Amino acid sequence: FSCLDAPTVVTIVLGFLTLERKVIIMSSYPSLVSDLCEILRSLLFPFELCAPYVPRLTEPFMSCLQFPGAIFVGIHDDGCENGLATSVRKDIPEDAFIVDLDTGDIDCNGDRYEVLKDCWDIIPSELRSLLVEEIETLCQDARLVPGQEPLGIEIEAALDVSVIPTFGDDDDDEMLDDRAIRDCFLRFYCSILGGYERYLLVP
Repeated sequence: FSCLDAPTVVTIVLGFLTLERKVIIMSSYPSLVSDLCEILRSLLFPFELCAPYVPRLTEPFMSCLQFPGAIFVGIHDDGCENGLATSVRKDIPEDAFIVDLDTGDIDCNGDRYEVLKDCWDIIPSELRSLLVEEIETLCQDARLVPGQEPLGIEIEAALDVSVIPTFGDDDDDEMLDDRAIRDCFLRFYCSILGGYERYLLVP
């Protein structure tokens, strides 16, 4: 959530992944790409991702982005003019969404505003607002401003080094609880699927 704000995360998980769309995660920080792919996938619980999943796509397998149907991949943007990330950006696969972690932007084919609006509006508004509010509250408790990405090597350091708590730390400083975030999404799924038995057709 230091890279993406709460509404963007909700849109990716509920508007893209659960609806089995093509999702491409990009960043110039390789560790960030694979870690965020795993985090987003975990937010689907209790459901499982049925689409092909490649947290670190390489150029020899680039053609899989043109396959029909859903796919969830991560791509390291190495900054090369002829690199994989640049090629994908120049020719965005049909029905695909590119999430740039370095800028927090989402790109796609067609009218970006209308496409993203449709994905956002398909999520029930009342439960959607409650989910975003819960996530933002958890971020606030952890003193984390969603969408405010750390700069430079701080990202890699944060992902590669385990922080060991020391005596004398301020008890008010809390880490963002990933289990609490998953619980927020789980409550959303339970709320939206409550009473689904009434809609089953029994032969």
